[in-house]
Amino acid sequence: MAAIDVSELRDQAAPHWGGIVSGGLATAMARVVKQLAQIVIFIFGARVLGPEDFGVFALVSVFAIMAAQIVQAGTSGFILSLKGADADLRQVLTIALVLSSVALCAGLLILVAGVRSHMSDYIIDIALLFVVWVALATYADAQAALLMRDGKLFAMAMCEMATEIFGMVVALWLLHSGLGALALVWGRIAAQGLQLMLCQAITKRFPTFAMTRALIRDWARFSLHVLSTRLLVQVRQSLTTVLIGSLLGASAVGLFRGAQRLTGAVFELVTEPLRAIAWVLLRQTTVSHADPGSPAAQADFQRAMEWLVPVLATLAAPVFLGLSIMSGEIVAIVLGEAWREAAPLLTILAIAAVPNPVGLLGAALGTDGTHQVFPGGVLV
Repeated sequence: MAAIDVSELRDQAAPHWGGIVSGGLATAMARVVKQLAQIVIFIFGARVLGPEDFGVFALVSVFAIMAAQIVQAGTSGFILSLKGADADLRQVLTIALVLSSVALCAGLLILVAGVRSHMSDYIIDIALLFVVWVALATYADAQAALLMRDGKLFAMAMCEMATEIFGMVVALWLLHSGLGALALVWGRIAAQGLQLMLCQAITKRFPTFAMTRALIRDWARFSLHVLSTRLLVQVRQSLTTVLIGSLLGASAVGLFRGAQRLTGAVFELVTEPLRAIAWVLLRQTTVSHADPGSPAAQADFQRAMEWLVPVLATLAAPVFLGLSIMSGEIVAIVLGEAWREAAPLLTILAIAAVPNPVGLLGAALGTDGTHQVFPGGVLV
């Protein structure tokens, strides 16, 4: 997501405090619901599928998520940063719709090549559903960005909660019906489809055929920067999974992703409240200045970061240390005995998560337009 200029943030946040507070609370609740829904799906899915089938799903999802990152790059951020009229927003929706169509066609062509190369039917079926998910997610992401731009945070949060719960119900029902890893993808498709319908009904904005070269050029320039950053992040995050799958097979991927997902779930649940606290405190250091973009405001921001991040990391550390110590028991209770081999991996990942300030900084850095993560910095 594009960084937000703090001077604009101050101007936008001044009016309608009641709506902002209710929207902020609803957004926080939606994040909690989303995390809980994903955790439930993960636990139930891991128990039903086992390491090998879960590993197959994880391998295919890595490439699907990377494709989604490429197709969606910059569209939602461009909508949030765009200062044009409603007609310009409708042009961006047209771009998103075109990207969805391109993703669908490209995905189908790749799958045709996979069929001709005698790829497993099971993998083809999973990949086909992921192609549909990527196409839906691209346009739905643009519609959700419109809700955020319009300041309809409460409506956006309600949509997110409804879609996550609906997707969870569909995934669990299909898992119980014996659909295997396909159930997990169908759950994503159901959630994404409902989100698209709800957001479309609220925004009431549709694509337009009246396109201008200037807007397309601005979007392409904006998206190119976002794409380069996202690709570096995604490649870094996915490289380990791909290498494990290539060298050790799907079962090893399943064990690794199971341990990684457990660590990630705990990380999100622990750090989400801390990120919210960081955002409030850091925002106060800038909006208290007449010019939040002034050198004095930026200096205060930097000083606040220097003491805040170590404090937040210290508060989070005991949770991850406990997770590493109790890894064997936690894996057996949460995922089942079939996942026992994931315990050593969980120990390592939990310890590695302790000193990691990136998750704590992510939301906070978005409050300041001068603090951006550039592609070169992503490699650090």
